[in-house]
Amino acid sequence: MEASQKEHRGEVTHLALAPMETRVLSCSGDGSCILWSLPELERIYRLTAHTVFLGGQVLASGEVVTVGSDGSVMVWDRQDGVLLADLPASSKPITTVTASRDDAALVTAGEDATIRVWNWSKGRVTHEGHGHSGSIAKVDLSSDGKVLASVGEDGGIFFWKMPERR
Repeated sequence: MEASQKEHRGEVTHLALAPMETRVLSCSGDGSCILWSLPELERIYRLTAHTVFLGGQVLASGEVVTVGSDGSVMVWDRQDGVLLADLPASSKPITTVTASRDDAALVTAGEDATIRVWNWSKGRVTHEGHGHSGSIAKVDLSSDGKVLASVGEDGGIFFWKMPERR
C-alpha cells in the first residue's frame, strides 16, 4: 500500500481517477466529494453542495464534474473547487457521468433512463438518448470518443454511436 486516508464521514460510494493519474476524486454518502493529489494522497479540496453526490469525473483539463441526487450536474474549478456551473439535468437523480478525452463531450445518465450529451462550456444538452426501461447505472466512452456504452437496472447493455461534434 502506498497511502491511505479516511476523511469522509460515511461510506465512499464513488471513486474516479483523473486521466493523467495525478488526482483522484472520492464521493461519499456523507454528502461530500474530495479531490486528492497522487501519489501522496493529500486532500486538495472538499466539495459540498445542495445534493448528495452520486458520481463524478475529473476532466482532462482538471475541472471536476459531479452528479447528484437532485438531478444536477455541477462543474467545479480545478484549482480551488469553486462552482463554475450548476446544470439542471433532471427531476430525478443523475447517477453517472463520463467525458471525452478532450472534454468536448460530457455524458450523464440516471434514474430517468435518459442519456444526455452536454456541451458543458455552453451549459446545454446537445443530444438525448432513450433505450433503457429503467435507471441507468453507468456510462462510459470509448478511448476515441465515438462509442458510448451504458448499462442499466433493466439488465441491458447498450452501445451508442456518439453524435458528430458541432
